[in-house]
Amino acid sequence: NQKRGYNQQIKGQSEEDESDKKSDEKSTESKKTKETYKDKIEKNSKELNGKTIGEYFYEKLRQDSDFRTKDIIFYRIDYQNEFNQIIQTQKAFYPDVLTDEFVQRLFNIIYYQRPLKSQKGLVKLCPFASKYINKEGKTIKIGPRVAPKSSPLAQYKRILEQVNSLEITEYEKRGKREKILSEEPLTPSQRQILIDALQNCEKMTQKQI
Repeated sequence: NQKRGYNQQIKGQSEEDESDKKSDEKSTESKKTKETYKDKIEKNSKELNGKTIGEYFYEKLRQDSDFRTKDIIFYRIDYQNEFNQIIQTQKAFYPDVLTDEFVQRLFNIIYYQRPLKSQKGLVKLCPFASKYINKEGKTIKIGPRVAPKSSPLAQYKRILEQVNSLEITEYEKRGKREKILSEEPLTPSQRQILIDALQNCEKMTQKQI
């Protein structure tokens, strides 16, 4: 895919189907990396300014012979536009070879990409709403699937679980030791304030809470 360019059309196609097997912290760092990667691609694409990728690299190599073309990635549409320009130019010299059928076949060989495979099978069935049935002599389990960890609903559920488990604890310092004076759960209004805040930030320290 790197050699064929980044395909914008498949961005996020299967995000709801995938089961996130990493921790929230690693997932957040991964998203930041992907955003940076896409930002670089968009910047490279804008720098073409009407040129083909080959023209762009040629100018860069004339300015700096050590310029690394391997590290510069563009959108797939940029590569496809260059392909079309090359074919249109070469058709004037090889009309018998570069027929429409041949060009389409060549284009598909280079740029065809199958749709992303659904990962719904990795998402477990809901333990509260699923049931067993007999089908063709076999016992199978059916029912709605749980929300993937990457789903906003699943993330909201984790926020509720964490907030509902919090307690306000009052300590009294006695030298190096601390004595618990009181423990009480958050009030409904305090919980709601914290829930709203957590939905608008990636992390929150104990001090911020």
